[in-house]
Amino acid sequence: MVIILSYSVSFSLSWLLSGLLGEWPFVQSFISKDNLAILLGTGIYTTVNFWGQKNFVFNKMKHK
Repeated sequence: MVIILSYSVSFSLSWLLSGLLGEWPFVQSFISKDNLAILLGTGIYTTVNFWGQKNFVFNKMKHK
């Protein structure tokens, strides 16, 4: 469940952020909006998934 939520949140958010950041001239000359969305989504996913696994999945295992 954590993985599915992490994936959905991170790549939806990255799509929105790439739309905003992709309008900047510097960003347009450096990377496409699609690649920016993938790059942001990967970073956000890694962070959110790590946090979710640490606080929800493995936290339950400590208390057993």
